[in-house]
Amino acid sequence: FASNIIMANTQNKCGNTMSSGLQGCGFLLNNLPCGASGNVNYGNQTIVQSSSDRNTLQEKEDLDRYLASSMKGLSVEDRTLALEQVHGAAPAEQENSLMLIQRLGEMESHLTKLKTKGSAYHIAWTENSAYVSDRNLRLMFLRSNRYDSKAAAEQMIRFFELKKVLFGAEKLAKDIVFQDLSAD
Repeated sequence: FASNIIMANTQNKCGNTMSSGLQGCGFLLNNLPCGASGNVNYGNQTIVQSSSDRNTLQEKEDLDRYLASSMKGLSVEDRTLALEQVHGAAPAEQENSLMLIQRLGEMESHLTKLKTKGSAYHIAWTENSAYVSDRNLRLMFLRSNRYDSKAAAEQMIRFFELKKVLFGAEKLAKDIVFQDLSAD
């Protein structure tokens, strides 16, 4: 599976080139804009899609058939993985307690670096450090950022800044409940 890599390059009218690579499957070029051209490399084979007006539709259909047949040759697991990669929904890293402890420690380190006096995060921390350092709250940010501790820390900082704008500093270190919402 890992040895079959398909690269798809497309070039739009402005001359900008975009590339996409997928392991084990094809990248369908159904929606190339008018005037676009592209190549698909599969192993040692290259399929060229030109922008000439004649046969463009036929070339797209041939390319789609070839790529569809390549997809059919994959196992269900490989096809599912490839489609998840295309749609940005590839399975996340397997979660285990050792990895979580490590990533939570890294997140704490990033938060310490990002915490500035007077920031919404700092205000919430001084008001109720137990709320801000709650493991479940931090895990929510880690999981939503696919265990990238730096991204999770940055998102958590932004979360508290937005929470301060929307609900005020007095609600920073508390869960927002229905009664906190107004008609505005």
